[in-house]
Amino acid sequence: MPVKVFVTDLDNTLYNWVDYFAPAFRAMVLELQNQTDQLFDLGELPRRYSFDDLCESFKEVYKRHGTIEYAFAIEELAIWDGVIDVSRSAEFGPIIRPAVEAFRGIRKETLRLYPGVKETLSKLREAGVKLVAHSDAMLFYVRQRLLLLEIADLFEAMYAQRDHDISPKAVGTTAYQGFRIPAEHYLNREESKPSPAAILKIMADFGVAGEETVYVGDSLTKDVRMAQKAGVIDVWASYGKDFKRENWDLLVKVTPWTPSKVSQAESESDSLIRPSYSISTFSEVVEPVFTSVAF
Repeated sequence: MPVKVFVTDLDNTLYNWVDYFAPAFRAMVLELQNQTDQLFDLGELPRRYSFDDLCESFKEVYKRHGTIEYAFAIEELAIWDGVIDVSRSAEFGPIIRPAVEAFRGIRKETLRLYPGVKETLSKLREAGVKLVAHSDAMLFYVRQRLLLLEIADLFEAMYAQRDHDISPKAVGTTAYQGFRIPAEHYLNREESKPSPAAILKIMADFGVAGEETVYVGDSLTKDVRMAQKAGVIDVWASYGKDFKRENWDLLVKVTPWTPSKVSQAESESDSLIRPSYSISTFSEVVEPVFTSVAF
């Protein structure tokens, strides 16, 4: 039976999220440290804040919101409490703007598709396969990345977690205003990986059976397990764990993940889960996988 729907994870499957986000975050914190040092010298902050101090403050914000991706994190840092009124944008804006620009500058350099991703997705789409994006991240942020990577228009639909109650409107440019993938669907926390609920919802929405659906992702314990539970063709993107250790360590330092979740992510190589197919580059998802399933 031919494959009709191709569902793909995003972070560390289409692009290296760890090696983009961590350097961008590091640059932002270093610039913020520079700004807070200046405020201390001016007598506007009670003490200097080290890089580690700021990371700890960021971690507390991320814990409150349950995600490391939160656009208003700087405004909510505890270091401003009782000292600087962050609601006064005319005064606070110049303080945080250099840090935000530092993040964006590094993101521009490091957010890149893995080799062959755009070409492979285009090939599948041209062959009549419907492409679906799926993520446990929040919809706004993954939509933004697909736009920046210039592949958003290849997807028929996106399924991702619900955004924060207050989301950025434009992220510094009107290019984001009104931007949508044709069909966007919010998932709830109960539908997070490795629950098969999201994949079953996608199959129902597109009217396809498991043998007509492919799921590719970089995590054995989340993506592959979820796909196997849902009864679809599972493909493990083994290259998704090829990131720099120092970048991973920085993310662990500030992540809201529990220690057990971090441990699980770091021990995936010991997983007893066996993928049906394994690829070392994204382009391999076409050959031999699809020819094996009558694509």
